[in-house]
Amino acid sequence: MSPGQPNSSRPLGVPQSRRLDGVATAFGLFGDDWGRIHELVGVAIMGDWLEAEACEELRTGMIVCVGFQAHGQIARRGVVEFCEPMGAGPDVGYRLRIRLEARLAA
Repeated sequence: MSPGQPNSSRPLGVPQSRRLDGVATAFGLFGDDWGRIHELVGVAIMGDWLEAEACEELRTGMIVCVGFQAHGQIARRGVVEFCEPMGAGPDVGYRLRIRLEARLAA
């Protein structure tokens, strides 16, 4: 470990993830995704990134408004950057990452 490096695998300057209570919802904002609501569980925020799990696949590039059940969290707009299955079979869940915009959703 080098001087000034914390005792973790996370490099300096990379924010630590913060797990949120409750669920979140991702609401599709444009095109064929408009109005589609996806429940997100296991939600964690790391800077301008949200990581979570969903029952359904969210299309990469999908623009969403994310609302939170957790107290004090305000809805934010973002883009699905990553979504992949967590296994095989018909009841598989999906792990996803959404890049959140710096400004709040309108």
